Amino acid sequence: MKQAKVIPNSISNHDVVMSTLTLKKCRPKPVYVSVRSFKNYNPEAFCEDIYNAPWSVINNFDDVNDSLNAFDVLFNGILDQHAPVRKVKVRVRPHPFVTEEIQKLTRIRDCWRKIARKIGDPVRGLLTGTTNGMLNGNYVKHKDCMWSRK
Repeated sequence: MKQAKVIPNSISNHDVVMSTLTLKKCRPKPVYVSVRSFKNYNPEAFCEDIYNAPWSVINNFDDVNDSLNAFDVLFNGILDQHAPVRKVKVRVRPHPFVTEEIQKLTRIRDCWRKIARKIGDPVRGLLTGTTNGMLNGNYVKHKDCMWSRK
């Protein structure tokens, strides 16, 4: 509590108690996802390692699940060499109401905006505003629809 006051009130016998609170917004814990790093990926070396892998080991098992497990071990071992798994912190949380239609409109709007900036054409800038309006309308519609389902 930052501050507390008692304010006299002439209308009633009770005084008004006022308090000021200092509240902090709780930060959500960061979300990490596992992704493969293709930074040093070489397709030719990957294909060569896939070609030279001892795939005949898979045929030594009678059980299908054991064969699948052997395949997973071989393939993931090669994949881990060429594209290792690393953890990445998700910076922007995805919005569940952003549909493919909204993504398509966003790409169209960005394309028009890029063209308008490049050539300095105000007519194309107006088209960007029109696309923005359609995009915002769809965005609000899908967001409201998602919240009404809960």
